[in-house]
Parts: sequence; structure tokens; C-alpha cells
Amino acid sequence: MVPRVQLAPEIQLAQRLAGNEQVTRDRAVRKLRKYIVARSQREAGGFTHEELLKVWKGLFYCMWMQDKLLLQEELGRTISQLIHAFQTTEAQHLFLQTFWQTMNREWTGIDRLRLDKFYLLMRMVLNESLVALKMQGWEERQIEQLLELLTTEILHPDSQAPNGVKSHFIEIFLEELARVGAAELSRRTHVQTRVPDQRERGGDGARVLTRLHPRNSPGAVAGEGYARGGGGLGQGPEGRCLAARSQT
Repeated sequence: MVPRVQLAPEIQLAQRLAGNEQVTRDRAVRKLRKYIVARSQREAGGFTHEELLKVWKGLFYCMWMQDKLLLQEELGRTISQLIHAFQTTEAQHLFLQTFWQTMNREWTGIDRLRLDKFYLLMRMVLNESLVALKMQGWEERQIEQLLELLTTEILHPDSQAPNGVKSHFIEIFLEELARVGAAELSRRTHVQTRVPDQRERGGDGARVLTRLHPRNSPGAVAGEGYARGGGGLGQGPEGRCLAARSQT
């Protein structure tokens, strides 16, 4: 008899995350969070780039399979908050890097009926990445590391990001920055941004140049972000999802 090959835990979890039954997927998400916490606490713990790509593939299809708006919002929130299960900034950034790489890879295969849920997931992951910065006191080095990651994976002309990912990121970045850090940023952080106009958004050179400097702030971020976003809610398709949630 041929011995049965034992699959790596990440592959097993990814398979369950993409399962046909919602109860299986829900259990896999809960188990994944516990697994991340346990593995991150080990002295020689942590995840490799390839392992997290496998995890994100499972999470991507977990979201793909989820129907019903409120359940999509709940799942998106649960997935995005997995970042806080990682015990180091480096591990959090690897989790974010592999998320955006997964979105870049899978984007062209998303049909129009599923776009809204992935617009929402991108917004929620960006939001939680900024929440993680806030929890660390907007430490300058960590800010620069996150901005470098986002530039490399999404905004740089040589990135693999499709225009749909780039343009949506441009739409939501200031809105989520204002939502997470408006009051604190107005006191201690200065933001310099250049947001491309609509013509630039459609081309390969679409980019946002953003720098956060922990110096004196004029407090303009919240005003600009919320003015553009209509009180912080996006004007794109996923904005309707967040608006619906805010009314419940």
C-alpha cells in the first residue's frame, strides 16, 4: 500500500477555506486564526512567503464562495482582522504583501457579479493595515515600510497590479486613512499626497505618491479624505456595502 502523503497545514486549511459547505469554511477561518496565533508565538515560528500565498488563495476562494451581503461583510471583516493575529510587524507586512499579490494575480478572473465583494475586501484589508499602524503609535519606520510595500505591489509602474486594483486603491486610500487616523493625524502627522486625476487612473502609470511625516500637522487629511469620500464611505460599488452596514 502506498503511504498517504501528509499535506502541510497551510494546504489543508486552504482546501477547507475553499470548501463547498459554508460550515466547513467558517470552521476553517476560525482554525486559521488560532493557527496563526500559535505559530507566530513559537520561537522559530512565522510563515514563509509561499505559505502565506497558499493561505490567501484559500481565503480568496472563501470570499468567492460567500453569498449574501451581510455575510460577505462579516467574512471580510474577519479575514481582514487576521492581520492582528500576527505577532510582529514583519509578519503583518508579509501577510499584507501576499494579499495584494493574490488580488493582482486573481483580479482578471473575477466576474462582474463578484466584484463588489472584493472591492469591499480590499477596503477592509487596507483599513486594518492602517489600524495596525495606529496601534503602534504611527511609528515612522513602520509607516515607511507599509508605504513602500503598497507602492511596490500596487502603485509602481512595474508592479503586477491590474488597473482595476490600482484605481480602486487610489479611490479608497485617503478615505480609510481619514477614517482610521483623522483625529490623531490632525495632531501629530503631516500627510503630503498627490492623487492622479481620472485620465491618469486609466493608464499604466496610475500612481499615488504619499508620505506620512510625524511632524506638525495642519489637520487637512480628514477634511480632504472625507470630502472626497462623502463622509468616509466610498462612492464606488463597495461604498454601498459599507453604507448598508452603517444603517443596521
